[in-house]
Amino acid sequence: MLRDFLKLDDHDIMGAVKVWADHSDKTLATLCSDIVERRTFRIRLRDSAWEPDRIARVKQAVADHMKIPLTEADRFVIADRIVNNAYDVAQDRIELLYKDGTLRDIAEASDNLGIQAMSRPVEKYYLAYPRWLGPEWFE
Repeated sequence: MLRDFLKLDDHDIMGAVKVWADHSDKTLATLCSDIVERRTFRIRLRDSAWEPDRIARVKQAVADHMKIPLTEADRFVIADRIVNNAYDVAQDRIELLYKDGTLRDIAEASDNLGIQAMSRPVEKYYLAYPRWLGPEWFE
């Protein structure tokens, strides 16, 4: 069984996705046809977490529009956060070798504030939703 799973490749998965695009389960069919037809989610980013009531309103709008249960709208509206650290001193350490043989991290040694700023994590909150949902939900 594991051996069969390991034999799967992108072509097998896309073949299944194309078949599922015509499935009787509306949620599965919509998600799969969106992949096949490259209808990606729209993503909104911001510095603070999305309000639960706004997320709930967007999910309700999706459920109403698609005529699906609210619990299935969770598959079309996704809210979470992402943390990106362009330069992680602990993992991607770039050291400068000085003539006297000493080493200093580039973020410490540089006068460039951009490098210092890149060494701090950036946290953003996102809300992903179907592209057909209008902008009035975010104004």
